Amino acid sequence: MKKAICFLFLILCNGLFSQENTFEIIEKTPLVAHSFIGVDTQGAWFYMADNVLYKKTADELFNYQNFQLGKMGFVDILNPLKIIVFYPDAQTVVVLDNKLSEIQRVNFVLTPPYLNVAGASAANDNRIWIFNQDTQQLELFNYINKNHLVLSGSIAEPYLLQKSNFNYCYVLTQTSLRGYNSYGSLIERIENTGIQKFDIDQNKIALLVNDQVIILPEDRNPRIFNFNDIAVKDLYLTQDLLYLYDGKFLYKIKLTLN
Repeated sequence: MKKAICFLFLILCNGLFSQENTFEIIEKTPLVAHSFIGVDTQGAWFYMADNVLYKKTADELFNYQNFQLGKMGFVDILNPLKIIVFYPDAQTVVVLDNKLSEIQRVNFVLTPPYLNVAGASAANDNRIWIFNQDTQQLELFNYINKNHLVLSGSIAEPYLLQKSNFNYCYVLTQTSLRGYNSYGSLIERIENTGIQKFDIDQNKIALLVNDQVIILPEDRNPRIFNFNDIAVKDLYLTQDLLYLYDGKFLYKIKLTLN
């Protein structure tokens, strides 16, 4: 069943929920980057600096760059063996392996059905979630056989960002955050009254709203955290761990949701 969540409710409940939840900063590590992307299942960091993608493990540092494709846009590390890198100016998706070596490339302008894509993120079975700018629709595209499936109806709102997992894709517009399943059904709609960034992890959502971090667990009762000493630039949620990046330091934080 489709759910609608109003952020007026979240704001009114700030005092209640923020008192019930605690956090612990486990690590604080210096990091020089343009943006922090996330951490894979093996604990490797992914970040971007000077239009270069980096993967940092305990022992090695890998990088990928392709300046001919223009500015690197969205990077999806959902599948660490098939990392998705989207270059919006070149309308190209590059698929990388776990050492950031290129294994596949799709140019949507040159490849039938000749799509105009605003965003791309990882799905399952060699597929990616794409947002078609011409039709304003969410689609699933198989980058091996080039088949694509139109999922959503037209979204008559300016597109901002998308995040996905194997089963769901969330599209942020100027007015709402919309969740879709792989059948194209709208399962959730959250009013956008100031979402700066967001991330999803299985059935949980992390939102950066007015410099506060709001966690929506499966029950969708908001848990609000105030990180007053951290000017959050990027966030990444995985299980009960939250990673925050402020442009200088990466914080690894354990959350307790009551």
